[in-house]
Amino acid sequence: MRVDVQRVLTTCIACLQAKSKVMSHGRYTPFPIGSTQWVGISIVCTLGLLKTKKGYDSIFVVVDCFSIMAQFILCHKK
Repeated sequence: MRVDVQRVLTTCIACLQAKSKVMSHGRYTPFPIGSTQWVGISIVCTLGLLKTKKGYDSIFVVVDCFSIMAQFILCHKK
């Protein structure tokens, strides 16, 4: 099975264009962990979801890197 995956990756045009041969991106670095709650946060906004009964179609997510606590906030795309 590994041979099949390798063959697909070497012949797939989208895969070849996505890979960088000039500059290696290196390893991913984790978020720094703050010393107290809600000092270091990570935010993500997910748009274009199905509308709820109240018309919300997006979620704004705030994650505290210290306690790994998340707040999910319903919102409108506009």
